[in-house]
Amino acid sequence: MFRIVDEEVLKNTGLTKNSVLTYENGDRLFYKSSIHMDPAAIKKVAEAAPPNVVRVIDYTDHSMMTEYVVGCDLTNALLTEEEVFLVILQICDGLIALHDLGIIHRDINPSNIMLGTDGFVRIVDLESAVYTGGKRLEDNNCKGTRNFAAPEMLGRAPIDYRADIYSLGAIISYLTGNMFAVFPVAEIIRGCTAISPDKRFSTVRRVRDQICGAYVNTFPDISCYFENL
Repeated sequence: MFRIVDEEVLKNTGLTKNSVLTYENGDRLFYKSSIHMDPAAIKKVAEAAPPNVVRVIDYTDHSMMTEYVVGCDLTNALLTEEEVFLVILQICDGLIALHDLGIIHRDINPSNIMLGTDGFVRIVDLESAVYTGGKRLEDNNCKGTRNFAAPEMLGRAPIDYRADIYSLGAIISYLTGNMFAVFPVAEIIRGCTAISPDKRFSTVRRVRDQICGAYVNTFPDISCYFENL
């Protein structure tokens, strides 16, 4: 077991602490503690290790250690049209994996999507994630992030997976805002961000299928990616 030789504290409010730990062998891990963490959700992610969700190394009821993703979040990413397309698909893949595990993330926004230098997208900040087993969450105490949170979250109403679908639509709008000539995605965005959850896409798979069907011929150089979907 290697010793920790440095800790860079990024945030410490007393209720939440985020820091980057550096070990004597040079490895770096991200540490997060929070009284609001759902250990059932963290356990599910740790066991399944989905490719497009940050890898959980260790966890307790109120803390977790994850991989340190070298790269940038989507608030600082400079992306080509082709890269935007692949990023959106990978966000979809990460959300599909979480929802298949019975988890609602509840705070999908650009700062919680990391684009690694390896080209892979990871959904991070699992502090807000909650395990519902596919059921509706009646007692929601998470408001998400302004401009990306579903209306029902802002009112603290019961939520289900469709709250994440609303946030996905807001992310797609954020990423394609200046690219509508290539990404005429208005209908897809509307299908994600309807005020009523009943009028949204019912699953992220449906969103991904719509995007793939609409744009696979736009980016022929990455058609190999679709063979693995």
